[in-house]
Amino acid sequence: MCESINTTARSEGALNSQLSFYEYPPHKPFTNSIHQPLRPSHNLSRTVTLPESNRDQLLSSLQSLSLKIKTLENEREQAELSLHEITSGLSQSSSCRRDRDRDPLKNIDEQLRQAEENFRRLQNQHKRVLQVFNGPQTSKPRTKRKK
Repeated sequence: MCESINTTARSEGALNSQLSFYEYPPHKPFTNSIHQPLRPSHNLSRTVTLPESNRDQLLSSLQSLSLKIKTLENEREQAELSLHEITSGLSQSSSCRRDRDRDPLKNIDEQLRQAEENFRRLQNQHKRVLQVFNGPQTSKPRTKRKK
């Protein structure tokens, strides 16, 4: 068989009894090596025997998209509030002041438009990721079990 570094151990109580073992070769993978991190001395690439899914990546992308959507909703609400404040302030001020404040109003309108475009774009991305995530689950045919 294989040569061993530690081949024997003797006990003085028994007559010539030997306990021998062979050291496991470091270049051979263990049976459950898929479930354990590879040892640094192992230079071979990891062999995947079971199909892997991108479930974790999809979930993290869904979470990041939902976070982006929430921030865009907050930005839109803030832009609407500031637009409302500016428009209410404009109605109370004189026409000279209205001429000076039109540029910030246009700027806020542009920011609101951009925030709404970003929100719609992220909503579409979110829907597509959900379709990709839920697509394989719904396409599997269900079979009835016989009792």
